[in-house]
Amino acid sequence: MSNNASKRKAADDGGGSDSDDSSSSYDPSVINVDFDFQAPSEIDFQAIKRLLQQLFYTHAASGDIDLSVLAQHVLDMAASAEASLGTVIKVEGDEDMDPFAFISAVDLSKATSSAAGRELTKYFQARLASSSSSLPQSKAMQDLFTSASARPLLVLHERMINLPPATAPPLYRMVMDEVAQAKDLSEYTHLVFFSRVFSSDAFSDDDDDDDDGEGEEENGRDRARGEGAGGKRSAGATRAKRRKAQAKQAIKNETIAKGAVGTEDEEMGLFHPEDALIARRAAHTHTFRFPAPKDAAKDFEAPMFGRIAVVARARDNNMAQLIEEMQAAFEGTAPMAVE
Repeated sequence: MSNNASKRKAADDGGGSDSDDSSSSYDPSVINVDFDFQAPSEIDFQAIKRLLQQLFYTHAASGDIDLSVLAQHVLDMAASAEASLGTVIKVEGDEDMDPFAFISAVDLSKATSSAAGRELTKYFQARLASSSSSLPQSKAMQDLFTSASARPLLVLHERMINLPPATAPPLYRMVMDEVAQAKDLSEYTHLVFFSRVFSSDAFSDDDDDDDDGEGEEENGRDRARGEGAGGKRSAGATRAKRRKAQAKQAIKNETIAKGAVGTEDEEMGLFHPEDALIARRAAHTHTFRFPAPKDAAKDFEAPMFGRIAVVARARDNNMAQLIEEMQAAFEGTAPMAVE
């Protein structure tokens, strides 16, 4: 597949048909666009680097990973005569604009000569080494990255968070088709996925909120009945609950600012819905805590985590079935909304 020609066009499933002239269906907060799937080019370097910065979060700023090496790898793979691998998504008809997403592949095998492969292997090994050595998942992944016989292949992907999930299946399908045609990559033994997730219950005070609401309702009833003493007691209880909730929130904020490590049991929110499907097929997963930004507590920012998932090849059945699951799950998802 040519790395210069447009690779695939995709219209959002939301429609936006010219025949739909009903004014009642018009929503000014939503813009329907046609996406253009094309090969990465030199003009995309900075945009790809920004997407990588989003993916690697605070480790990007701390120098734990060299984003320029990774961005250049994406361009080199697209320009390679042997591989011609990788895709970006842009708006149809505007090739000079920044891409909304990219996907590529990086060989992580021990014998790799790729600078990006060495950079990522070192990064993942450092994350795994910092975890408990007693965790079998971490040990198995460490063995994978140091094995002379294993050939782990990273599917490197990131996209803007408001991009429709329906754009994911064609991205994964195209990169896997290109991997199959690439002589140096087609013999992989494992697929590695890396994504950013967040603690979805970090700021959940549902119990306190419910209590506060009940207290206010009871206080209102007391006032309506003229029960002044009861109203004072209820108001005092409500204020106490609020102070308790505020104190609990302050502790959470302080914990976030210190960069405390979350547990595997902590509920995680996903930026990419397909991560749930990948996790189900993964032989091993490892989640680690990103260092919190200095202003995390002030900005009430949820704790962010990185997640490594390893899927065994299993004669390509795993990936083929995974893409089919994505296609079925995301079919008919809404178009990109621009507020």
